[in-house]
Amino acid sequence: MKKILLFFFLACMAISATSITTSAQDQVMTPELLWKLGRVSFVSQSPDKESIIYRVTYIDISTEKSQSNYYLYNLKNKSVTEVSSLKEYSLVQWDNNGLYATYADGLYISKDNGKTFSLLMKDLKDAYEFKISPNGQYLVYAKRVLLETIMGAEKYPDASKSTAKIYTDLTYRHWDTYHDGYFNHIFLVDLTN
Repeated sequence: MKKILLFFFLACMAISATSITTSAQDQVMTPELLWKLGRVSFVSQSPDKESIIYRVTYIDISTEKSQSNYYLYNLKNKSVTEVSSLKEYSLVQWDNNGLYATYADGLYISKDNGKTFSLLMKDLKDAYEFKISPNGQYLVYAKRVLLETIMGAEKYPDASKSTAKIYTDLTYRHWDTYHDGYFNHIFLVDLTN
């Protein structure tokens, strides 16, 4: 008899719990609803460990274009301020010298937490993976450099519209990527000059 009463008691509890949660279940999680939510991602932490910069990215589902907003969050007083200048820049590093960022082919520095940026170095086209030394004197970056002419247009200037690839070696493809003649190189620049 106790087992039967326990069974009915649990059944009644389950029915009442389902009636309570059905109102919350009326809202179905759809991909469109997920796209309306902003994607939050950590960008960088201040050298004194008191602030962080994070990014919130929104994607327009009809155009599939994204828009990112950057925010500075103070961990001590829990305040948030938007860093609107970072919309144009790509953050590289944040250290005691300032906030380093790239834009177009230049490297910029901000001494006021991203409110204003000044040009530090230009002519960094196609460069990536930047790192600045702790004293701010040197910049190291990587860049792809063409060492082998593979494309027909590069090898034969009179065939400038050629899209042919010319290989003289068997190692022309690795998995799903063709060798294009470019190799990654590391460059060191003295920023004081």
